[in-house]
Amino acid sequence: GIKTFLLESSRVVHQQPGERNFHVFYEMLAGLDSDDLDQLQLENCHPYKLLYTDGSQPFEQDSPQMTREREKFSELRRAMAT
Repeated sequence: GIKTFLLESSRVVHQQPGERNFHVFYEMLAGLDSDDLDQLQLENCHPYKLLYTDGSQPFEQDSPQMTREREKFSELRRAMAT
């Protein structure tokens, strides 16, 4: 598995208007089931300051955007399993 990764701090704490930072975080929050989220002490609809620096809010659970995020995370998990 992945043991080390690099986060560019400038991208994590600030984004240009309309941009999001590391997309995998949004995908993970949308794609993890409630047990995994609980284990990580996360909530999928919480407006985490690190992700929503411009005051935007998480997508609604039944929105097309949230469905797309879940699909992307599922695809990522399949890719990481091979």
